[in-house]
Amino acid sequence: MMIGGKIYPLHLAISRDWKVHYFTSDMADKPDHRLEEAAFLADDMPAVLGDKAYRALEAIRDALGLDYAGIDFGLNAQGDLLLFEANATMVIACLTTTSAGPIGAPPSPRYSTPWSP
Repeated sequence: MMIGGKIYPLHLAISRDWKVHYFTSDMADKPDHRLEEAAFLADDMPAVLGDKAYRALEAIRDALGLDYAGIDFGLNAQGDLLLFEANATMVIACLTTTSAGPIGAPPSPRYSTPWSP
């Protein structure tokens, strides 16, 4: 998510399929995937994604020039960002509990507090 020019992590879904939806991904069954997501959500998004992909996110943010937007993307084996969509109509869906435990971003003041320029 991009709010007020800042990029925020919302969730990280890892799957062997190219068509990844969070709730059909391997996240619930793979503790190592949930650990990677936890690092991603703990403000270590640039380190998890890598410099090349993070710079691509910044370029997309700058090109959009929106105060609020979401970016849906993946990474290929070389660390290149694959853009699926970027727009101002994405919603913030937070934490879900599964039999394997909680997955996804917990509610955060980073995106639950009203923003104003």
